[in-house]
Amino acid sequence: MGLDRPALVSGRGALRVLSRIVAAYLLALVGVSLLNAVAPRQTGVLGLLPILAPHLFLVGLLLLVALLPLAVRGRDFLLLGSLTLFVIVTVIRFGDEWVSLPSGGAPDSSLRLVSWNLELGARSPSQAVDALLRLDADVIALQELTNDAAAAIEADPTLRARYPNQVLAPDASVLGIGLLSAYPITQDEVTSEPVLMTAQLDLGGGRQLIVLNAHPLPGNIGSLSFDARRRDADLDRVRVRIEALLRGEVPFIVIGDYNVASSEPAYGRLAEGLRDVHREVGFGPGWTWRPNTFEGFGIGLLRIDYVFAGTGVTPRAMDVDCRLPGDHCILNAAVDLPPTVTH
Repeated sequence: MGLDRPALVSGRGALRVLSRIVAAYLLALVGVSLLNAVAPRQTGVLGLLPILAPHLFLVGLLLLVALLPLAVRGRDFLLLGSLTLFVIVTVIRFGDEWVSLPSGGAPDSSLRLVSWNLELGARSPSQAVDALLRLDADVIALQELTNDAAAAIEADPTLRARYPNQVLAPDASVLGIGLLSAYPITQDEVTSEPVLMTAQLDLGGGRQLIVLNAHPLPGNIGSLSFDARRRDADLDRVRVRIEALLRGEVPFIVIGDYNVASSEPAYGRLAEGLRDVHREVGFGPGWTWRPNTFEGFGIGLLRIDYVFAGTGVTPRAMDVDCRLPGDHCILNAAVDLPPTVTH
């Protein structure tokens, strides 16, 4: 039994309406992306949309997979054009981030780094120490380091033997920060507004490395509002430090929780002149943060924690571990440095 003509016409009409809605959605994403690229917004809905952009574009990709065959068969040129433009913009915006491939693993000579926001109240001091002992790293950068967690780190003999060089600046709030190093720390400095730590390591053989570990506070997010002006001002202060390091001769790493999504315009200003280790050698989206409600899923939903390679540093490997409780995942990175540094 075939379909009667009114039903067939009705079905085609519904598909046509759906194709127009999808085309409008895709074109809106493209338009907002272009608008934020040309005139970035720090406040309001337009300031919030870039944070959600990875997920909005993923929805668009799902729609593409579902509707492309129908668009081709029906010769729906409006939808085909929208899909094509959308794919081009998606590749430009997220291609190197979502499909970056590992370099084949890090050799034993690589320097291994970890960045971890402990999250205030997410675990006991003993649980934090146990987790740190399971990490395979030469240098560990910590954010939201509390006083009791810092005391437990200092008191643990195994952790102290593995990381005899420590700079801990704990705080009762989210402003604590710290660095654990298997290598001697020859210089260090901790500042506030934003919370920022710099430490120079002696890697032996004439090699030095500066580690910049920072934790600017997030922007203010409401139900449908966003204000990133304070955060962006903090990121600008971090950028001043980065500019000074770029002018120097000592290799350096920028690491930590920067509370800026990789899809936001402020990320581009922060990362300019640096090599985003995930983009170069990571796999997948590299999302590092999730609301506490989603901890049990073992995944992140936004990328706001970073390892950037500065002058003289080559990314080798990167992965994200989201298995532990807390709103932040653990970043594991490996980099290579020149065999010697000439001054």
